[in-house]
Amino acid sequence: MKHLSIEEYPEGILILDTSTLQIQDGNARAAELFGIDKERIPEFRLPELLPEAASLIFDGEAASMIHELPDKTGTRVLEISLAPREKDRTSSRPLFLREITSHCAIRRELEKELERHRLLDQETHHRVKNSLAIVSSLIGLKSVDLENPGELFHLASQVDAIAAIHHELAKKPGSLRINICSYLSTVVQNALRAYGFQQLLPEMNIENQDVPAKTATSLGIIVNEIIINACKYGFKSGTLSEARVWLELSTISRTDGTEIMLRIGNNGTFHTVNSPAGDSSGTGMALINSLLQEMNARLTVTKEPHPIFEIRLTLTGK
Repeated sequence: MKHLSIEEYPEGILILDTSTLQIQDGNARAAELFGIDKERIPEFRLPELLPEAASLIFDGEAASMIHELPDKTGTRVLEISLAPREKDRTSSRPLFLREITSHCAIRRELEKELERHRLLDQETHHRVKNSLAIVSSLIGLKSVDLENPGELFHLASQVDAIAAIHHELAKKPGSLRINICSYLSTVVQNALRAYGFQQLLPEMNIENQDVPAKTATSLGIIVNEIIINACKYGFKSGTLSEARVWLELSTISRTDGTEIMLRIGNNGTFHTVNSPAGDSSGTGMALINSLLQEMNARLTVTKEPHPIFEIRLTLTGK
């Protein structure tokens, strides 16, 4: 196999005595990078041309670094690589100099473009969240004119649950995952406030995990339905001061993905979601079942002594 001479090598190359840091030879490309005549290369020691590159000299190991080299036209960016020392060879080792100025310029432009998209993404989520907040407020204003505004309160809380997703996404522009702890805490507090339970402090035990926004949205709507159902039908008026609501969410890593277990409970009486009669015809339950089916999730309901809804699902992939 033919070996290239240093002059045939397309990038800059210096032959370095690693014991003294004296440069023994170099090609025309290296001389051009440093703005000197090729014949003068052996006059220099490495620290005189590349002070930072002296840190690359290790006992027989290959190493590399990025170095900015000022010149008359601006700043050149070099990738400097020291070849490993071969056995039974002298201390002379080649030092490769590859100019990556254009690569770095392209990377900077890409980073600027990514930042621009990140800001646009953040602004979009802010605007959607604010628009949904306006819709929720309009629903609230309309409910004032009605004798039975409960359904509009319910609708407003559903809008708030979706708006909360965009609030979380705005915190992490460009991401399709949100913090489930922060999101579900917001959903529960909004639902309680919508039905006058703002003084009730929910008991939250939720792992600080990021989950896909689509999954979080479905879980948020389900939690919203269950909490609202408890507020509307589960608590008796004489026991409101003793009312309790709790959420627990834990995850388990498995070979096929991450299993999520979500438990929502309260110390009221059981009623099928959105059905004061306690039968299976609740419209909220139909919505919950639809979302569970989309997530391929399982629901277990404990009715006595107090209602507990347990949801299990597996997230595959990252």
